[in-house]
Amino acid sequence: MKLLIRCAFFFGALCSCLPQALFGKRLVLTVITLCLFPSYALGLTSSHQEQVNLVIPRVDVSNAEHAEYFVKLLELAMEKTISDGRYQITRSQKDRSQARNLLDLEKGHNLNVLWTMTSKEREDRLLPIRIPLLKGLLGYRVFLIRKEDKNTFGSIQSLDGLRRFKAGQGAHWPDTRVLRENGIDVVTSVRFELLFTMLQEKRFDYFPRGINEAWAELKHHAQRGLIVEPSILLKYAAPMYFFVNRSDEWLANRIEKGLLTAIEDGSFDALFYGFPVHQNFFSLANIRSRKTFELVNPGLPEKTPLDIDELWYKAD
Repeated sequence: MKLLIRCAFFFGALCSCLPQALFGKRLVLTVITLCLFPSYALGLTSSHQEQVNLVIPRVDVSNAEHAEYFVKLLELAMEKTISDGRYQITRSQKDRSQARNLLDLEKGHNLNVLWTMTSKEREDRLLPIRIPLLKGLLGYRVFLIRKEDKNTFGSIQSLDGLRRFKAGQGAHWPDTRVLRENGIDVVTSVRFELLFTMLQEKRFDYFPRGINEAWAELKHHAQRGLIVEPSILLKYAAPMYFFVNRSDEWLANRIEKGLLTAIEDGSFDALFYGFPVHQNFFSLANIRSRKTFELVNPGLPEKTPLDIDELWYKAD
């Protein structure tokens, strides 16, 4: 079996190097998918034919609007594999920090599935489904700032210039390490909602957010005198995955199969580009006109499928 998987990965890498002119785009994606996701190739899915009850995290108020996308995507994956059993998705009633949700999932308490940015440490603790749910857009970072600081940030021309200011992030987020490893001073909090208050009260200067998050969150904090900074984009590899408990391989295989089916039949992209919050940020972000500062992500796992172009958003 190990030899089979190694051969599959080698063949996948070979196929990804061949000109797409030799194959149809859909065929290339299918071949690479079968090579790089062996469980999909072997048809390994849940043997559970009874109803599957999935508990997902409760989300913060500021996250609720854009977090609904992940719920819809999980539903899509489960619908694509409905032959493997019926399902029900419910939200946890417990108000937990991200760190506590990760611990609960690791211990098999309260949660069955969550979505979050990956890291080496998280992939050691949990079982990832390595399909970027946002096509990597979580790593396209714009800033929430105070309105009065707009001109200050507009004058920044380089990453060195940005390093003069303090960013705010969650204490246990992988992004915090990314920023610090790239020489950026970071102020943290374990409570997500508190970060907006800290920004307003000048505990730090800017709050980097994924472009899928910034405008929806701004709407929930309109009274704080904040804006989305219009000229700068931070960019680094930051795939967001579904994660399950390491003992739930059958569930990981089912979700993986459902997502890959949705990618092949186009329903993944239909949801991704058609989701209302996404349509809004694509029209507002002006990605191409921003000054882009690229960062290195030292916590990016080696198995990240960076070579499969169809899994990632391309701004060009």
